Amino acid sequence: MTMPPLPDPDSGVSLTQFIEERDLDREFRVPASDHKGHNERFNFKAPAAMVRQLEVVVRHAGLPYRFPSEVVRHALLRHFKWLESVSPVPTVSNQLSAMMEIIQDEEFAAEFMVMFNKAQERVMVRMNEGDTIGTRAFLLRIWQHVDGMPQGEWKDKYQSEFKRRFGHIVDVP
Repeated sequence: MTMPPLPDPDSGVSLTQFIEERDLDREFRVPASDHKGHNERFNFKAPAAMVRQLEVVVRHAGLPYRFPSEVVRHALLRHFKWLESVSPVPTVSNQLSAMMEIIQDEEFAAEFMVMFNKAQERVMVRMNEGDTIGTRAFLLRIWQHVDGMPQGEWKDKYQSEFKRRFGHIVDVP
């Protein structure tokens, strides 16, 4: 897991845009549990300023962190990788990275199914109400979001599933 350099401040690219364009959410989000749901609580003392800075980072709209613990897990994983690069310290960072891929894939798959099932429910309600025009507008708004996703496996899956479920209602590229 290597992180690309941050955007040049003079480039005019916001941190949010930088993250969205590169799907860095996958890089930033380190799961709290392993693939079996196991985890351990870890507490430590830190200077008050460090804790306040964690809260600032979490509130920053351009970063995908939801909780201070996500920042700490990400920082630890990155530090383990750095330790491997400067010294032959045995770490489990590759194991953690592999586990992250599995868990994130499971999360993406679950979100994928929930999103399409909810969309299908809404389409059925609208169609039963006789709102064909509203249904098409609703689906086109969803398609715009799907089409705006970063290139990759999940965008392909979303587009394919959208066309399979709703291609008979709206014509999309």
